[in-house]
Amino acid sequence: ELAPQQIREHLDVLNELQIIPKNASESLERANLLRHYSSYYEAAEVLQKAIKQWKNTNLKGRLHYELGRIYQDDLHQYGLARFHLEKAQRKLKMKEFTEEIRWRLVKTLSQEKKETEIFKLAGKDLPFSEAAIRQQLKNKQISPSLLDQYYRSLLKLDLDPSNQAQILKRLSEVAEQSHQYLKSRF
Repeated sequence: ELAPQQIREHLDVLNELQIIPKNASESLERANLLRHYSSYYEAAEVLQKAIKQWKNTNLKGRLHYELGRIYQDDLHQYGLARFHLEKAQRKLKMKEFTEEIRWRLVKTLSQEKKETEIFKLAGKDLPFSEAAIRQQLKNKQISPSLLDQYYRSLLKLDLDPSNQAQILKRLSEVAEQSHQYLKSRF
């Protein structure tokens, strides 16, 4: 049985879903709400409509970025994810988006190409974003052969010490599980 507060919250969500978005910003909010409730196809549809409907909005890059995230993380349609992330990359110039999009584009590649690209990016002294490293740790997708690159990238991110220590500890655990030891100690 639902408590009155829960009923009110559900009614608020239902009422919000009845409102037709009047601009790109409202479409983003609607898509995020749908994504929160695991309605990924509906969220993607809202974003696709917004991209077509508001062609000249300054949120166009953000719409493509969010749509790319849904295709990549939730629907696992990597071709569509790559398409929208590349569009977002051309429109979004803020540093935090640039690093995240670069990482997400790498994740759409085949495993062999992905490892090659990670190695290239690490060699160019381009940091992986904190979110990218956390996502890889969460999904247990960090390649043991690339631990040193992840470690060097992490040091470049200038995180607060507690966040950095937490990620370094998890990287060390991955290293130990694969019988490796990070060249640089913390």
